[in-house]
Amino acid sequence: MFFDYNSADAYLGLDAILQLERDYHVSLNWVPFRIREPEFGLCGPDGEPAVADARPHWQRKHPQLWREAQQYAALRGLSIRGMPVLQDSSAALLGMLWVAEHSRDCLRAYHSIVPAPCNV
Repeated sequence: MFFDYNSADAYLGLDAILQLERDYHVSLNWVPFRIREPEFGLCGPDGEPAVADARPHWQRKHPQLWREAQQYAALRGLSIRGMPVLQDSSAALLGMLWVAEHSRDCLRAYHSIVPAPCNV
């Protein structure tokens, strides 16, 4: 399971992913995937995607993806706002790997204490 705590999509899907693990008695291989590109998930002060500095492809695509993430969050009773700055999630991802390897039963609790991206 490729995952980054900076990804609103990954974070919104986290409960469903953990539920799949429980329902089907499987153990996913959690792989850190650190988003480094500034155009992913960054928003201006108004909470809307800031795409002026993004590559042309993302100038078109990001607003659509952001609306879809907001709609999915609303279905779950959540609201999300964009991050003005991409946080470094390296330490959280390393922690996730350590917990997954040494104390798999605590992985759900670990996910719940890492701060949510985009103010979910």
